[in-house]
Order: sequence, then C-alpha cells, then structure tokens
Amino acid sequence: MFGYVKVYRPDLRIREYEAYRGVYCGICRQMGKSFGLRSRFVLGYDSVFVAMLAADVSGSPLCFSRCRCPVHPFEKRACAQSAEPLRFAGAVYLILLWYKLCDDLTDSRSVRAFFAKIWIQRAYRKAAALYPEADRIVRVYVGRQAEVENGPDRPLDAYTDPSAQAMGELCGLLSQDAANRRILSRLGYMLGRWVYLADAADDYEDDRRKGRFNALARSLPQDVRSSPDGLAAFVRRSLEMTRNELETAFSLLPEGMFAPILQNIIRQGLNAEAVRILAKPQKKGIHA
Repeated sequence: MFGYVKVYRPDLRIREYEAYRGVYCGICRQMGKSFGLRSRFVLGYDSVFVAMLAADVSGSPLCFSRCRCPVHPFEKRACAQSAEPLRFAGAVYLILLWYKLCDDLTDSRSVRAFFAKIWIQRAYRKAAALYPEADRIVRVYVGRQAEVENGPDRPLDAYTDPSAQAMGELCGLLSQDAANRRILSRLGYMLGRWVYLADAADDYEDDRRKGRFNALARSLPQDVRSSPDGLAAFVRRSLEMTRNELETAFSLLPEGMFAPILQNIIRQGLNAEAVRILAKPQKKGIHA
C-alpha cells in the first residue's frame, strides 16, 4: 500500500477530514502501546483505510477524544481511542512493511532498507506474535510473488495475483460473517491488484534504467512498451477497471460511519494517484 491508498482532501468535509486524521492519530498511539515507540515513526496513512473498514464491518464505532501528541504539543486534536480495529491496522501495516523491506534488501541491497529493518524488528515481531495468521498470509504470498517474478515470462495477471491474494485474505480477516468475508476478500483482492499495478507503473522508468524486475516491462507486448501514449493508455485502463471492481465490492458491504471517507479514498483518492502516476511517465518520456 505505502503511499497510494489515501483520501482526496479537497472533496472531504471538515468533520470527515478530522475523523480521518483522528483515526491516524489513534493508530499511532495504539502502535506505541502495542508494538513500541519506534513503530510510530514508520506509520503511513494507508493504515487508516484498513482501520476504518475494520470498524465499519465489525459494527463497533470508534470513539474520539481531544488529545495532544509530541508532534503537535500545542494543539489538541481529535484522536480515536484504543480499539481492536486500530491495533489490527497497525499490525498489518508493520507486517507488510517488514516484508517489503526484506524484498527491497534482496532486490537492491538497499542500505536504507537494512537500517529500517533493524529499526522495526522488535515491533514487527510483536505484531506477528499478536496476529500470526496475518503474518502467515503475507509470508506465503511474498514467497509466491518471488517465485513468479523470478520465473519465466508470464501474463500480467500472473504477476499481480500473489499480492492481490494476500490483500484479499488479510481483508477477509476483518469479519466472521461468511457473506461479508467473501465481499471483503474480493475488495482486498482488487485493492492489492490496484496497488501492485500502480507501483509497477510508478517505478517503471527507474526499474528499466537500473535493470530491475518490472511486471509491465516483462509482460506487455513490445508495441505497447515502445509507445508512451500506448503504455499510459494501458495503465489508465487497467487501473480504472480494477478500481471499478473494488468500488463494486465495497458497495455490497453494510454502510458504516466511515463510508463517505472510504468512498472518497476508493473513488477520488485512488483516481488522484493514478493521475499523478500517469503524469510522471510523460515527464520522463518512457520508451522501450
């Protein structure tokens, strides 16, 4: 997820943005209690989507209060109080981040990833111990992702499937109701697919230049890769089709208190990220 799943602020009401920020602050405080102070420094806003979705699906609304934090010591802000959806969202974020750092270290021997792993190691272990099923899901599909990417050339869907499956199973953990679990699994699958495609498009030029694996470069026909306009059109179409499927799945869930914010993320937030990503290749001039 890491930077792609966030709100489109201009279309949020003030109270909705306050709630969005308050859930983020609540996750941050909860992570400090559950996983240690260091974990708070790596938190991203992508975790808010999971926390809000978990709260709405469980039917247990989050409670807010006004509080201060070290980053904003002179201003009281809305902050969601300790609750299971916040703890789960923080744990999943840490687990996903841990395996992403492992992957970065394997692919590029990144010094930054090496020190980041040391920084969050204890927090990750606590998160994995508290939610072993979530850790198992991510570990299994990260292994499958590596197998697919290191094997022979495959269609694009084969590259997106492991990450999409992982997110689908993680979202399926949010509910005990069989019908809701099926919907959440579909929603998570499409979210994972969207993020994988977006990340591949975002890193396309850097991956090409550095000789790293990129699903788009590996799977698309030469005539698509050789045309910046053709590549942009393919990415735009793929992201939009995936986002539409994600929105359809979300519409089947019971409407909770955070529904307007979640809809904003799915409709406007993801679309804004797609626009940003598609503008980036045009500036750099992608070519085969």
